[in-house]
Amino acid sequence: MKLIKSLIIFSIFFIFTFLIIPNTYTQVSIEQSKDTQSMKIPYSVQIYFSDENVVTKGIKISIGKYLKNAIVKYLYPAFDQNSKKRIAIEIKDNTPKDLGWLKKSSKEKETFNLYVCWSMYLDDVFLYGKCIEEPCEVSYPFNDEKINTIVESNITEAVKKIPNKVAQVFLNPEKAILETNRWIEWRVKYIEDPGLRSDLIIDYIKFANLLRLVKKYDEAIAAGKSAIALNPNEPAAYTVLGLIYQEQKKYKEAEENFKKAIALDPGSKHNYLKLANLYYEKEAYNEAINALTKAIELYPSYIETDYLLINIYIAMGQFDKAIESANEAIKYNTITGVGIKIKKRRRRLPCC
Repeated sequence: MKLIKSLIIFSIFFIFTFLIIPNTYTQVSIEQSKDTQSMKIPYSVQIYFSDENVVTKGIKISIGKYLKNAIVKYLYPAFDQNSKKRIAIEIKDNTPKDLGWLKKSSKEKETFNLYVCWSMYLDDVFLYGKCIEEPCEVSYPFNDEKINTIVESNITEAVKKIPNKVAQVFLNPEKAILETNRWIEWRVKYIEDPGLRSDLIIDYIKFANLLRLVKKYDEAIAAGKSAIALNPNEPAAYTVLGLIYQEQKKYKEAEENFKKAIALDPGSKHNYLKLANLYYEKEAYNEAINALTKAIELYPSYIETDYLLINIYIAMGQFDKAIESANEAIKYNTITGVGIKIKKRRRRLPCC
C-alpha cells in the first residue's frame, strides 16, 4: 500500500514539476534566440508587463506587442526555468506620450528618447532596477509606420540588454550594494523635503534585500529597520526583515515580522505563503496549513501554495490528503506543452 501511495505521490510531483503551468499565463511556443542560447541565469522568472498599446496625439504605437515579442525572444530564454530559485521582473515602457509633433516637423531628421524600465524582485521584495535609455532617430516623412518601426527596434534593443544587467546583480552584488548605499547617503544629505525623501523607504528595502543576498544580515536588519523608521506602515519592510531572520533560523522574529506584514496588507497572498514556509521549515505543520488556507482563499490558482500544501501533507504522512490537494490544484491549472510563461502586470509588487 505504501509503495502504491509513494508512486502516486511521485506522479503528482512529476505533474507539478514538469507539466502544470498556471492558466493565467499566456502560452507562446518559441524558438530560442541564438543570442541567448549560451546564457542561462540560474533563476526561474515571472515577467510582468502591460500589453496595452499607446495612442499619442493621433499616433498609435504598438508598445505592448513590441514588448511581448522582445521578452519572448530575448528575455525569457535567458533564465533557467527549471531552477527552484525564482525572481520576478516588472517591465514598464516610458515612451513619450506626445509624439504628435513629429508629423508637424519639416526637418530631415528628428530624435526622441525612449525608456524601458525594469524592476527585479527576489522573494517578492524589490531587489534592483534601472531604466534603459534608447535614442530614437526618425527621418522625414514622419508617418505612423516609420515611427512604429523605430520604436519597435529600440524597445527590442533595450530588452536585449536586461539579461546581462540582471546577471551582473547576481555576479557582483557588491557593486549594486555600493551604488545603493551611495544613493541613500546622497538623499539623506541633500534632500530635506520629507515628500521628496519618501523614496528612501524603497531604497532601504532594496538595500536590505541586497545585503540579505550576500548574507550581511546585521547590516540588512539595520536597513530594514531604517525603512520602518521612515514609514511603520510599509509591509515590504517587515517582509524583508522576516526573510532575513528566517535565514538566520530566528523563527520567532521572522514570524513576528511576517505577521506584521500581513496585518498591514491582509489581501496579499505572498506573506501568508512566506509565513507558511516558515512554519513548514520549523515543522509546525498545522500552523503552516492554516496560513496556506488563507493564501489559497486569496488566490486559488497560485501553484506555489498547492505545491507547499502537498509537501506538508507528505511530511505529515497524510498521503490521501496530499493526493486530494493535488487533484484540487489541477482544477485551477492547465497542462501544456513547451511554452513560455508571461504574465500581464496586474498586481502591486512591493515598493512600486
